[in-house]
Parts: sequence; C-alpha cells; structure tokens
Amino acid sequence: MTKSQVHQQAFGYELNAIKPVHFANGFFLAITGKHYRLEWLNKLSVVSHKKGLVGNYETPQLHATLSNEKNVLASAIDIEALGYLRKQANALVSNDDAVYAAFDDYSAFGNDYTISGAELLCDERLKDGFAGYFLYRVFSESDAGREALRISKDCFESGGDSLAALLGPILDEAESATEWVNSYEEKLGELACDRLAGIVALMDAPTSAMLLMLRNAQSIESRYVVLRQLVIALGVWLSVYLIREAGGAVGLALSPTLFCDFSGNKSRKCRGRSANCFSRHREMVYRSFEFWSESGRISSLDPFRNATTGQCDFKDVERHFSDLTVRVGLAQPRAATVRAKHYELQPDTTRSLVMSLISKDEPPLTFPELALRLRTTWGISFGGCHDDAQYLASRGIIGLDEDDDLSLNRKCFIEQMKTLGLAYEPSDGLVLCGLDLGPSSTVWRVTKSKDPLLMRVCGRAAASESKM
Repeated sequence: MTKSQVHQQAFGYELNAIKPVHFANGFFLAITGKHYRLEWLNKLSVVSHKKGLVGNYETPQLHATLSNEKNVLASAIDIEALGYLRKQANALVSNDDAVYAAFDDYSAFGNDYTISGAELLCDERLKDGFAGYFLYRVFSESDAGREALRISKDCFESGGDSLAALLGPILDEAESATEWVNSYEEKLGELACDRLAGIVALMDAPTSAMLLMLRNAQSIESRYVVLRQLVIALGVWLSVYLIREAGGAVGLALSPTLFCDFSGNKSRKCRGRSANCFSRHREMVYRSFEFWSESGRISSLDPFRNATTGQCDFKDVERHFSDLTVRVGLAQPRAATVRAKHYELQPDTTRSLVMSLISKDEPPLTFPELALRLRTTWGISFGGCHDDAQYLASRGIIGLDEDDDLSLNRKCFIEQMKTLGLAYEPSDGLVLCGLDLGPSSTVWRVTKSKDPLLMRVCGRAAASESKM
C-alpha cells in the first residue's frame, strides 16, 4: 500500500502539492484523450537551468538548428532576436512556473505549459495526482456534468488563438498527437461506482453551477478567458469537495461553511474567524484519514506512520489543501511561509463564482439573493444574507457584531463586486447584481431608463438603445 493509494481511498485522487496548471493539464488530457511531445517548444521556452543550458537549449545552437535544420526562423531573426523571443515564450507558456527542461541531457520531474489550447497539451510526468481525471470521472456521471465537459472540450479544441499562431512554427503537427495512456487504476486503484455516485450527489449543486458558468462565459467572454474561468472554478469545486467529503468523515452534521473576510483586516474578528475557519477545514481534511481508517474505508495508515514515533504525518495532505485553496483564489495570503491563512475571494474567483450563479437571461438579483446563492451552492458566507449572524453562530462562528463586523465585511465585498462590474447601487441601501454583458449584449434591455449606472451595468447595448 502506497501513500498515493491511501489518498485515492480517501478522496479519489493523490493529494500532491498542486498548481492550477497541473489539474488543468490532467483535466484536458482526460477530456481530449491525446497530447503532444512539444520538444521544440520546450527548448525554446526554457531559458535557464541550475546546471546551465547545453545543446539546443543554448540560444546560438538553437538558432542554428531552427534556421538550418528545421527551417522555421525568418532570416531577419538573428541570435539576439531569438534570445528576446525565448524570454517572451517563457513568460507566456511558463507563467505558472511549471515548465522545465525535459529533453536531451535533462529529465524534468514534471512539465506543464500554461494552456491556451489543445496544441500546448503534453503528458510529461503528470503532476496533478490524477485530480483532473477525477474531476472528469465525476462530471461524466451526471447530465449537467456531461454538458459541462462537452462545452469545455469544444472550447479547448476550437484553437485559433494568438499564442498558437505565435508559436505555430515550432508546435507539433496535429496528426502527430499521441493517445493518452490513463494509468489511474494501475497506480491508484479502482473508483467504485457506488462511491462515485455518492460524490456526484454530494457535489450536485456546484456541478450544475459549473455548467451555468460555462454557458455564461462562452457567450460573453473570449475563449482564453473562458478557459481561465473554467480552471479557477474547477479548483474551487475541488476545494469545496475536499471540505464536504472530510466533513462527512468526521461526522459534521451541517454542510461546512467558508467564512470569508473581505475587510482587509479592518475587522479583527472577521479576520480571526475566517482564519479559524480555514484552519479547522485544513485539520478536518487530514483528520478524515483517521476516521476512515477506523471505519474501514482506508485499509492502512502505515505509509504515513513515522517508524520511530509511530505517529502519522499528514504534512503532504495539509500542503495540498493550502496550495489548492490559495492558488485558485479562495484563501490568502499567498506566501508559503505564512501558515495562518484565511478565506478571501480574489477578484477572478469572485467573477467565476458569480457567473456560476446568475443566468445571463435573468434580471439583476438583489445582493442578499446573490449572497444566499453563494452560501447555498459553494458554502461561502460573509454576512451578506439577512440571517447570516444566526446561520454562522449555528456553525460555531460566533461573536461577530452586525454593525462592527458583518456590515463592514459586506460593504467591502460589495465594493469588490462594483469594481468588477458585477453590482451597482441605484439607490441607497439597494444593491443589484448581474453580469457585465459587454457591448454586444441584447439582454436586460433598459430602453426607458435615464440612470447611467443602471444602463452601464445592465449592459452597454441597453445604454446605447436608450439614447436612440
């Protein structure tokens, strides 16, 4: 029995230290079933190595190879210009710091390009612990999940973006794609059908929200932004799954609540309660292994046991939870040296979650209505609902004052929403929330309104029509 197999028995995949690009790579491998070697992209985009660059990883030799053997460099591109191009390529395809030299005299422990399409999908030592494949398996078991997978695949494979055009000469030919060999069961074990059905039921609402987010984003965002919001939302889905599944293991009767602090530490109580909430969830995730060991779901904890003390060490589980929640914008601060994290949605994450809760075809929601959907679907609470004080107290989050804490927290989140174009305030005390539908939208027409805020937020097309 290995740690990886114990992780699978607990949560369905291996809980590695993880970046969004890792599970994005695994997810898209699962939905497309193919990948590319991308040797020359690797040699172009890797610009440094602790042991130094050799062979075609050196700019002069790479220039000679690409010019003479590959015949893909224009005559105007000299060695100096190629050096600048390499730095640009590195910034574009390795902005998640996940690209390493993988060919010739090098052996990368993992390699994932910042993905904008199927052309950049590789399978160099998959590092997500099959988290992406696990997401694919769960989504495949429901109507909403299957439709979300279809939209994701269509968007991912549609191609034609500027990054693919820039790098086209050194990318692999489409017909050279290699079939992805899925070794999930070989390495981790089988995911039983009854257990899979339980996960589908547990995450039904977030899965349906994922589908709504994709439909909204597909109609109003660029292809690249759709993929970015998809990866963020997948990471939030995975984080919420860990918390809910662990909550069931430790016998938590109520659905776990993620109390967010948006006050910027202006309310010490909000920051303290949010940090306690995060710490409790992190502990709950690794403690679940002990509960499942007692119930028989996990066959052995020996892989985690210290040979000298006999105690189990779950540091890798803790790190996975912290890495995941921080990197998808659920928790702060980002610094790995700061253990005391707290829940706080970052702007991109807020946009993705709001787009998962409001249909582009429905009129704006009042702020409490949106807050209730956030709480019900994703477990996120911050004082936005009329009954939040009682709701939070029933979940052990107590001592928060409505005026000094929750009201301030709520106002700070509203300001973030307004900055993102997701909320406006037509009158004192009334905040309405909706999607910024862009200049081409014909939804939420406000042809008779003279309120510039109302016209701007409900859709720029509506504002144009009101002037006609």
